[in-house]
Amino acid sequence: MTIEERLEKMGKKVRRSNMLLMSFRWGFCTIIFLVPGCISIHTSYRQKFTVTQGIKEIQVSIDEVRLTSPGTIFFDVYPFYEVTVINDSNSPVRLLWDDSTYVGPEGQASRLIRGQTRKIHSGLAQPASVVPTHAMLRETFIPEAYTDLFVGIKPDPNRNARINLVFEVEGQKKMCEIQVRFVAP
Repeated sequence: MTIEERLEKMGKKVRRSNMLLMSFRWGFCTIIFLVPGCISIHTSYRQKFTVTQGIKEIQVSIDEVRLTSPGTIFFDVYPFYEVTVINDSNSPVRLLWDDSTYVGPEGQASRLIRGQTRKIHSGLAQPASVVPTHAMLRETFIPEAYTDLFVGIKPDPNRNARINLVFEVEGQKKMCEIQVRFVAP
């Protein structure tokens, strides 16, 4: 028995347009209350960063970046990161984005996309970021695998992720590795 038949049996007249409106309202409410839960990529875990392999005369630090989309029910869009690179050497250093990777706790490797890159251009080669001598660079990035809002990091406090930043220093490639631990807030 359909909803229309049940309502008619109860003695109420129902118009098809009212049924469509009711369906639309239920669908809208479902989207409002369920989709932010699906889109919220990050859970209650925080990320702690430790440099496990550094490069002489280059200081690197990473932080989480919380972006809240305006006009929504304040869901966090993750996993954006901000890297700060301080070049204390006497020669310029280049951060090679296309050679740098994020390895998630499940072991999936993904290249890093600079925060200034538009989604449509994310598959193209990215220019390196140059850090002049005795200068600092601050850049936002996201792992390419997580650029889709419905795919996110699956935090596991028992397994670490890592970020591998590849630099070109005096013509040689060198890697800086940062361990990512998931901890309860």
